[in-house]
Amino acid sequence: MGIRVAARGSGAGSMVNHSLFVASANPLEHSLLFERFLSERRASLPDIDIDVESARRLEVYDRIIERFGKERVAVTGMPETYRARHALRDTGLALGVAPQVVDRIAKSFPHLPACDIRGALAELPELKPLAAEAASYGPLWELAEGLDRLPRGIAMHPCGVILSNSTLLDRLPVQPTPGGQYPMVQADKEDVEDLGLLKLDVLGVRMQSAMAHAVAEIRRTDGRQIDLDVPSTTSSRSN
Repeated sequence: MGIRVAARGSGAGSMVNHSLFVASANPLEHSLLFERFLSERRASLPDIDIDVESARRLEVYDRIIERFGKERVAVTGMPETYRARHALRDTGLALGVAPQVVDRIAKSFPHLPACDIRGALAELPELKPLAAEAASYGPLWELAEGLDRLPRGIAMHPCGVILSNSTLLDRLPVQPTPGGQYPMVQADKEDVEDLGLLKLDVLGVRMQSAMAHAVAEIRRTDGRQIDLDVPSTTSSRSN
């Protein structure tokens, strides 16, 4: 697919992964051999994280579904908890504050935990105009802070993909992802592992996208083809 990929952590220190082309670096050459997945005493399944270009992560998801079948694949969910903006929106509407006012208040705050609302209101210079009228909104601030870290819904996990047999969607409670592209298990990654399901961790990493973009720009502007996965890369100018 032409997508940059790299094994992460102990997965990159496995000679087995290197032999299977999961990890590009040879751990023996760098004295990094670490076969943590081969112990006979290990009861859990291997947890091998794979980094891909963040800009193309969903393409990888689509390819997984194409390869294994849409009835056998689902993405992992995760609890979406309240932070400042959502807490202020929901609390303000519950208190009967006009929607346009609630929208203005919520957008005034930076992305921060709900428990820091009153602290930010007192300390941040950009919130001074709002702080001057804070008393007119009564218990809004205190009640919004009380929602901190409480579940607001289920969001799509940034990397977990579940693989099973063709009865997967009949055995587990699923719902569409917010965008509607994929079935999403109504369970987080810990629950999924407790159920004994096979989970792939496909992590979208911006650095991988940046590296792929840099290689493409060098090829476009200078004609050189660079393979970042070969340490002794020699650049050659194209005709």
